Amino acid sequence: MWLWMVQNKEWLFSGVGVTTLGVVWWLFTKLRGSNNQPPVASTNAVIQSPSINVNPTINISPQTTPETPKPDPTATPVVVARANLRIEASKIGKPCLQEDVWTLTPSQYLPMTRYKELLVDVANVPISSGKIKAVKVKASLQVGTRSYSPLPWLREYTNAVRIEPAARKTILLAAGDDEQMGPWYFVLNHRENYNQLNPPSAMDWTNMAPIPSHPLEILLVDVDSGELVATFKYVWTFDSHLGFPNLKTVAAKQD
Repeated sequence: MWLWMVQNKEWLFSGVGVTTLGVVWWLFTKLRGSNNQPPVASTNAVIQSPSINVNPTINISPQTTPETPKPDPTATPVVVARANLRIEASKIGKPCLQEDVWTLTPSQYLPMTRYKELLVDVANVPISSGKIKAVKVKASLQVGTRSYSPLPWLREYTNAVRIEPAARKTILLAAGDDEQMGPWYFVLNHRENYNQLNPPSAMDWTNMAPIPSHPLEILLVDVDSGELVATFKYVWTFDSHLGFPNLKTVAAKQD
């Protein structure tokens, strides 16, 4: 190398030699620099983010049926107040019809007509729970397939009465002429209120009572709710010695 440089010193230090050496040195440094640079990622490369696969976990808890709460044995039971209607007695009598009201104590100053009648007393009887209430009722008769309603009440102008607790009211079940041994009638009262002035009689005498033995039911209906609150079963018979019908007890049913 040194010998070559001595032999070619004129050319080496001339303009052409200096230029040639410069080009060679530039190429050498360029190639060396390119080998030291880190590789450049291709612009067409696709960078993919890491994927994470997680299996879903589903916890299903078993369904349980809620337990029915057990009654508290120490709790006081709730008692609903209701009427407690009973027929206390059936009886015969001779009340009067005075100004369209049946009464056992007529006024001597008013016109009246006396009849013989079969009566039944209905009471709203107290019970051990102490929970009874007043009730407004109408009375009806069921004889076989026939129905007779509403029946009149003693000392009442209309066909409905209010029976307070421990109180008693009387139904006029049947009536006949007091002067002779004639037919008996299931007399009905069609008067609903007190509003009519100087009204005609509301008593209906068109329903003749059967004399032979027949099953008979006395029905009491709550006017406000329409509920059948009591049913009393009898047999309708006739006492030929007294000339009066009577009721033979079969059963008494409280609904």
